[in-house]
Amino acid sequence: MEIQQRYLPHQAKFKAKGITPSAEQLAIQCATQREILIQANAGAAKTTTLALRIAESLVRGVQAEQVLALAITPAARDVLRERLHEIGVSSGLIKRLTITTFEEFARACLQNLEGGECIYLEDEQQLREVAIESLENVCAMHGRHFEVEANFTNLAIHQFLQMQVALKSRLTLHTRDFGDYSFEEIAHVLDISMTQYCWHVEFERIRGADDIPEFRAAFDASYDLARLLLNAPERANQLPSFSCILCDELHDLNEVCFRLLTSLIARGNAFFCAAGDKDQIIYSWRGAEHQFMRQRFQQTYPRLQEYPLTASYRYGENLARAVGVFKNKASSSALAQASSILTLAYRDEAECGAQVLAEIQAWLANGGKLGQIAILLRSPSQSVALESLLLQAHLSYKTEGMVSFLRRKEVLILRGMVAIALQNLELVKLRQAKEDIFEAMIEYAEIAYDAEEYAGWQKSRQEALNQANALEWFFDGVLQRKSSRSGEAMRQAVQYVRAQTLDANAGQVLQEVFRIMQLDSVARRIYVDREQAAFITETLQQFIAMCSTSGMNLQEFSDWLGEAEWRVAQKAPKEALLLACVDAIKGHEYPCVILPYLQRKAFPRPEVPLLEEENRFYVAITRSQQRLVLLKPQEPEQQSPFLARLHARASN
Repeated sequence: MEIQQRYLPHQAKFKAKGITPSAEQLAIQCATQREILIQANAGAAKTTTLALRIAESLVRGVQAEQVLALAITPAARDVLRERLHEIGVSSGLIKRLTITTFEEFARACLQNLEGGECIYLEDEQQLREVAIESLENVCAMHGRHFEVEANFTNLAIHQFLQMQVALKSRLTLHTRDFGDYSFEEIAHVLDISMTQYCWHVEFERIRGADDIPEFRAAFDASYDLARLLLNAPERANQLPSFSCILCDELHDLNEVCFRLLTSLIARGNAFFCAAGDKDQIIYSWRGAEHQFMRQRFQQTYPRLQEYPLTASYRYGENLARAVGVFKNKASSSALAQASSILTLAYRDEAECGAQVLAEIQAWLANGGKLGQIAILLRSPSQSVALESLLLQAHLSYKTEGMVSFLRRKEVLILRGMVAIALQNLELVKLRQAKEDIFEAMIEYAEIAYDAEEYAGWQKSRQEALNQANALEWFFDGVLQRKSSRSGEAMRQAVQYVRAQTLDANAGQVLQEVFRIMQLDSVARRIYVDREQAAFITETLQQFIAMCSTSGMNLQEFSDWLGEAEWRVAQKAPKEALLLACVDAIKGHEYPCVILPYLQRKAFPRPEVPLLEEENRFYVAITRSQQRLVLLKPQEPEQQSPFLARLHARASN
C-alpha cells in the first residue's frame, strides 16, 4: 500500500519531542478520514503512532475529555500512557484522557447503568464454590436424563471456567437463534459436552446474569455490557459519548469487544483510529479471529482507510526482509544496524540442548547479560530438558506462560511414585508440592467424588500432611475406598513401585509406571483441550527420558529432585534468563532470542490450524532485537517448514 504523500511533515501541528516521525507515521498523524485502520508490522511503533494521533487531535482542538483510548490488556494501556508522555504530551492532559481496557471501561459503564458496584471475583479459588454449587444442581436436575460428568477436582473446574471465557467471548448463545434446539443440539453446535453446557447455564443462573448480577468473573463486565446492548440497543444512548476513539492491540479483538467498540463509535459519531497486526492473531481460544481485521471493519465502515506501518524499530533490515518473505508483506527496518541471525543444526535433542547452553555462554562472553536472553518454546513440554540443563549449569532462569516442570501435575504423579518407593514424602521439600501431589493423584486416578466427599477429603488431606504416614493415608485410606479404572491401574503401579529397591534405575521404574497407568490415555480423557492433552503426554515422556539419560537410581534421583525444586522455588534474580512459551510474550522484545526444537510436529503443531501456528512463529522471531538463534534438526525432512519460508541464512 502506498503512503499518501499529500501529508507533509510541516502539516503536522503537533511536534513530537525526542523522535522524528516517519513518513508512514506522519500520514497517520495527519489523516482526515473518519475511520482509520493501521496495519502494523511487529515492532513498528504502532503504540507511539497512536500517541501521535491523539496528540495531533488535541492540538487541533479536540477536548481531552472527548478522547477514549481502549486496549485489550492493562500492559498495553500503560504503555500508551508512557508513549504519550515520551512524545511530549503534558501529564495534566494525559490525566484528562480516558485510557483504559475494554473490561475496565465496561465495569465503569455498568456501575452507572445498574446504579451500584458489583462484586468482582478475579481468582479461580473465589469462583470454586459457585462452580461446585452449579455442578451439584446440574447433577440433581439432569442426572436422570443423561450421564453427568460430576468431576469436582481443581482441574475440572479450571477447564470449565476457561471454557466459559471461550464461549462468552464469541457471544454465540446470543447472536444465533437456537429456536427449539434441545440442550444436546445446542451443546453440539457449541462444540462442548452436555455437562459443560448445562453447567454453564446453571452457573450463569446463580450469577444472576440475566438481571443485575450477584458477582462477575474476569471478562464478565464486557460480556454483560455487550449482551445488554444486544438485547436493548437503545441503552447505548446511556453510554459515555466520545468524539475521538482509538484502539490498540486490534488483533486480539473478539466479538464482545468488537460490538462494544462499534456501539461507542456510533454513540458519538466518533473519529476512529485503531492499530493491530493481523499476523499476531494467536488467541483463538479467547475469540480472536482474522475476520475482525480483514472483513468486519470493512463491512461496518465501507469508507475505512487502511494505513501501513512497515518499518520496525526493533530489529535490523536483514531480519525485516526475512519476516517480509515469510509473511509475504512489506517489511523494512528503521534501524541502521543489522540483526544477527544464526541457524544451527542438531543431530538429536541432547545436542540441541548443548547448543543452547553454548549460545548462552557465547552471549555472556561477549559482554551480554543473562537477563537479556529469552528462550522461546512452542510448548511447555519442551522445557523439561532445558530446565535440567540450566539447573546443572547453575544458570538462573524464570518462566513465563508456564510453570516449571517440577510443579506440573503430570510430573508430580511420578514424583509421588518415587516418594512411595522410598516410603518418605518428606523428600518432597515444599509443603505446596506435597499438597499438589495428592491433588494430582486424585485427578489422574479419575475418582468420582461428590462435592461433600471432595470437601471432606480436602480437610483430611491437610491433617494427613502433618503425619509421617501421609502416603499410606492416601493410598490405603482414599484410593482403596473409591473404584475407577485409572484408580485400579494406580494401585497396580503402587504395588510395582513398592517392590523396587533404592538402587533401581529411576528412568526404567517411571517408564513402567507410565505403561501400567496408561498416562497418555488418562491425559486424553481428563483434559478437554486436545493440544493440552498432547502437551501433558509429551512432558511425561520428556521427564522419563531425562531420568533415563541421567542414569541415576531412585535415591539419587529423588535427592536431585528435592534440590532442584528448592532452587526453582527461590525468587529468580533480576538478571535471570527467561524461559517462556511463545503465547506469553506478545508485546515484549529481547536482545537475544533463542528458538530451539524447530522440527516437524513440534512447530507447527499438527492439531492446531496452520495459519495460527504460522502467526506464532512470526511472533517468536519478531521478539528479537540484536540476535536470533534458530535450532533445527540436521535432516531436512525433519525440519519445521517455517524455516524454508523464512529464508534466514546463517550468519554471525
